Amino acid sequence: QLPFTMHFLAHIKYFELPFFGKGLTFYQNIPVEEKAISFKSFRKLKTYLHRGDSIVVYCEGTRGSGRELLPFQTGAFFFAASTGYPVLPLYILGSERILSKHYSLLTITPGKIRLVVDKPVSFTKKNWKTEFKMFMQQYTVKHNTLYDEFENEVQQ
Repeated sequence: QLPFTMHFLAHIKYFELPFFGKGLTFYQNIPVEEKAISFKSFRKLKTYLHRGDSIVVYCEGTRGSGRELLPFQTGAFFFAASTGYPVLPLYILGSERILSKHYSLLTITPGKIRLVVDKPVSFTKKNWKTEFKMFMQQYTVKHNTLYDEFENEVQQ
């Protein structure tokens, strides 16, 4: 068990699924619409952060279909810069083999995934766009390096 509470941002359509949606709601996850967050969800997000909880954001906005990263959505980075909350970069390697976008969200294949936690990064209000571009470049380089290492280990 983690020493803190996490809430995930998830597309509102997942909250409408019979079993899965109940779980998302029970664990106080936050529904978002297409590239937008409602005022009600935004208030929940701020409440959770103020009490010390963590928010998990999938920066690509969706599952990718392979190793290549999709462009990151900027909303979470703008929010972090505006509020002073740091971003904790995570690298999830191999998940596309386990939970492929080519199949249902409920189709899970056995396999290995590696999760790498990096150091927190802060963004400033004044320069967040430039800082975001640099972060994205550095993240992509590290992601690709970690992915190469992971694939070599899995193939052995």
